[in-house]
Amino acid sequence: MAGSLVAMAARLSPAWEDGAGVAAQAQALRARVTPLALADSEAYAEVLAALASGAEQRPDLAAALRRASEVPLAITEAAADTATLAAYTVSRCGASVRGEALVAELDQTHPAGFFEGAIPRRRERFPYRLRVAWPDGIEREVDDPYRFPPVLGELDVHLMGEGTHLRLYEKLGFTVIRTDRSFRTTVPAP
Repeated sequence: MAGSLVAMAARLSPAWEDGAGVAAQAQALRARVTPLALADSEAYAEVLAALASGAEQRPDLAAALRRASEVPLAITEAAADTATLAAYTVSRCGASVRGEALVAELDQTHPAGFFEGAIPRRRERFPYRLRVAWPDGIEREVDDPYRFPPVLGELDVHLMGEGTHLRLYEKLGFTVIRTDRSFRTTVPAP
């Protein structure tokens, strides 16, 4: 998804000479990540199969665990490459690509950087981005991670605690989730 957004931003900036090249790089990153989602679920299934066969002390479990840990690393590396390309694109793409509507001003409620504010006429979640002005004068637009609904529900947490969650791969693997007219992915962090 991020690769597609970077490609779109580059394509929609006609005055940018390198836009077509950056769009091609973003599409290549997207193509690199897409098969990793399937590889992640296959690696997890392989670990479950090894555990079910009583392979706790056998090399096939160790090999399955090793393969299962390699996929999230590959996803993370691709995400870092995409983030680098996105940062490069944001600094060079046309202003028309970024939204300019101001919805609400936020007040700083704590010196550590906590902000809050009311958003008029909004009762349900909606897609938005934050425009952050840093003390050094640099402004950036970022996604607010709190605008997305939680991935894990109370039942998921309970079953995880018991060790009986049978579809944990749907929650903690590399998963594409549709939210408020967009998609997001989840990758568990240690």
